[in-house]
Amino acid sequence: MRPSRYAPQARSRLGRVALLILLAFFGFLLFKGRVVQVHDGDTLSVLLSGARMEKVRLYGIDTPEAAQRGGSEATAFTREKAFLGEVELTVKETDQYGRKVAIVRLPDGMLLNEELLRAGHAWVYRNYCREAICATWLLMEEEARRAKRGLWKDPNPQAPWEWRRKNHNSR
Repeated sequence: MRPSRYAPQARSRLGRVALLILLAFFGFLLFKGRVVQVHDGDTLSVLLSGARMEKVRLYGIDTPEAAQRGGSEATAFTREKAFLGEVELTVKETDQYGRKVAIVRLPDGMLLNEELLRAGHAWVYRNYCREAICATWLLMEEEARRAKRGLWKDPNPQAPWEWRRKNHNSR
């Protein structure tokens, strides 16, 4: 067998590029970083290696807006679970605002997206949640609703997308 004509560094670099291409092909990229800011219940800023900052929107869920009933509770829950923690991001896409849309794995191995649903601080964002995991998330949302956890204590909570539509002129 003939030795490779590429230097070990070049082979390593090619391997990393090939891995990134494969990950992108299958619809996700993995990153690790520290949560340095919680903007609201479903939006974080994460400091990645190399001192790169990324604004991250949680994939597949929607929490109440800050000025909406339940918004401060969702933000506090996210802050308690994630602030200053090391997280792993499974990036699904980049949205129209340049945010990475991701599933966020917490240091304890739990998914922040799921924790918000279980605690009743989020809806499954049906217009955008299209992965197989969304079926499980719908069950989590329904369980929180039945148990009257979080925003489901209110008999008629308003979904954030409806609240935004009605209040878009007040922003």
